[in-house]
Amino acid sequence: MQITIEKENKKTGTVEERTYETVAERLRRFREKYPDDKNDKKHHSLYYAISAIVISLIISLSCVAAYHHYFAPRIVTVDLKGYVQAQRDLFLANKIDQEGLRKNLDKMEEIITSIPKNNIVFSRDAVLRNAKVIELK
Repeated sequence: MQITIEKENKKTGTVEERTYETVAERLRRFREKYPDDKNDKKHHSLYYAISAIVISLIISLSCVAAYHHYFAPRIVTVDLKGYVQAQRDLFLANKIDQEGLRKNLDKMEEIITSIPKNNIVFSRDAVLRNAKVIELK
């Protein structure tokens, strides 16, 4: 169905007619051109549901992995007492000099400060088990 609108142009004094197509007419022509197949909708909805589940799983697993790697706190231990005692024994046995002792202690400090911020560091004496031990060599 088409609608005709007449409008008088005040400048020229003529009557202009314009014909417009209704939305219902456009929709009818579109449906004739692209018929609706009921079987396709069932297959598409299953495809979309599976796609949504797979995408959700990928995003969830990625978020959990990123949290675990970058943000989750971990407990690590350092055998500081044993390291200092071993360095003292080496120094007293004259196997290392004062400069070697200073270098080893600086290396120990560097190793401890290089531990990531999401790691909680305890002394080896304070933790009984199930903690990662950082070796100072």
